Amino acid sequence: MSALSWSQASALTPLASTYACPARWKYSHIDRLPEPPQAWLLKGSYWDALVTAYLRGEAPDPEAVWLDVSAEWPELAATFPSAAEMALRCATPAAQIAERFGGRIALSQQRLEGTVPGLAEGTILVGYPDWVTTDGQICDLKVSASKRWDREGAPQEAWLHGVGLQLAIYALLLDQAGNLPGWPASGLVISVYDGPTKAPQVCDFPVSITEDLAQEACAAVLAAAAIRQEGRYVARPGGHCGWCAFVDHCREDLAWGYKR
Repeated sequence: MSALSWSQASALTPLASTYACPARWKYSHIDRLPEPPQAWLLKGSYWDALVTAYLRGEAPDPEAVWLDVSAEWPELAATFPSAAEMALRCATPAAQIAERFGGRIALSQQRLEGTVPGLAEGTILVGYPDWVTTDGQICDLKVSASKRWDREGAPQEAWLHGVGLQLAIYALLLDQAGNLPGWPASGLVISVYDGPTKAPQVCDFPVSITEDLAQEACAAVLAAAAIRQEGRYVARPGGHCGWCAFVDHCREDLAWGYKR
């Protein structure tokens, strides 16, 4: 049985993400070329671990959580502040996020399985929502080093639409499991701006997960499945070439001048 996740879909097709590049996915997941970890991955993993622990009613030691999460990437962790400084920076806002949902968590970081019409037999669609509340709201925590909203608090539309597609997949899987109250489903994106200098800032963006949005997400999943099945791992150049670890493996005309 082959599994297809939304993270794979967003890496393979622009229908799911403007940063999609099939060649990059191939270099990482098929060729398994070495890839230096990105700072955002470590920071995001720390936030996820902290918030999840608080949501579960635990009393985590924020310094110990940082040491545990960062142990996988010691060289990258050495570029960050100390465990005490990371805990001081992130623990309070992470706890405050969790406090808003206290006692209302139906599931957290749980694997969901299902399918979409047209997906090849033997392939399952999987998803891992950050958490779902007892009244069916599907929540996703997004941490970035750049602010996802403007001075008026309006979100970046393309970014929020992409996250909405991700939530729509979770809604479909919950619906197939009989755990969705109905359509449109309720979604909530919690965006954390954790930049290099200022204290972390948090902004909420509600998402109405309509059936039309779910159909759009299904189309992206099918497109990604077709790319994977047919082996069409063609480079898709763009601004993302600037931070891609594999840009030197692409032809000059596909690397947008970012070869090192």
